[in-house]
Amino acid sequence: MDLAEKEIEKIAAGPMVYEEIKEKYGEEVAIGVGIVRNPNTWKWSNEDFARARPPAEVMSRLVERWCRDQARKKPWRGPPLNATSNPPP
Repeated sequence: MDLAEKEIEKIAAGPMVYEEIKEKYGEEVAIGVGIVRNPNTWKWSNEDFARARPPAEVMSRLVERWCRDQARKKPWRGPPLNATSNPPP
């Protein structure tokens, strides 16, 4: 069920718990309500996006290290990943 943001906020303000919301509206809505109810989450405003900087600019040494580590990785040369360890006889 696809509900508007305002409807999810109304549900979040109500007394229903996760399982009740999931049963009535579906898992996506129940998760959305959980996010709205979490005091540690916030929505980014246009100003937040305008102030945001790329990771390479903010954490340049960390990004450089990650890129270097990625370049060192060797391609997988073992059996196909979907192969079983005990093939049938």
